Amino acid sequence: MIIDKIPELNHSYTPLFLKILNRHITQCLNDEEGDNTFPELLRCIEIRHKVIIRELERLSGDERKEFAKNESEIQAHLDKMANKLLKAYKDKLLEFKRAKAALKRYE
Repeated sequence: MIIDKIPELNHSYTPLFLKILNRHITQCLNDEEGDNTFPELLRCIEIRHKVIIRELERLSGDERKEFAKNESEIQAHLDKMANKLLKAYKDKLLEFKRAKAALKRYE
């Protein structure tokens, strides 16, 4: 498995739609094959960003600060996971290219 542990993406200020979206992101990240869910994961993360921006505009005062603080921590975890996925895909691609080059030598 590329990603060892997926952190909790929800907190006390997470709105319902974001909770549903976070569950879907977690499912995509848990997918062992991942190759088929990558476009879906990307789409969910883009939607997640828009929902967070909208929620930040809606909230005010201490709620807004707490929401932003919690989301900042979650985003840091998501960034780490995305970097792990990117490295894993780069490694797979490099392995594929090496195998392809080896096959050409035997043709």
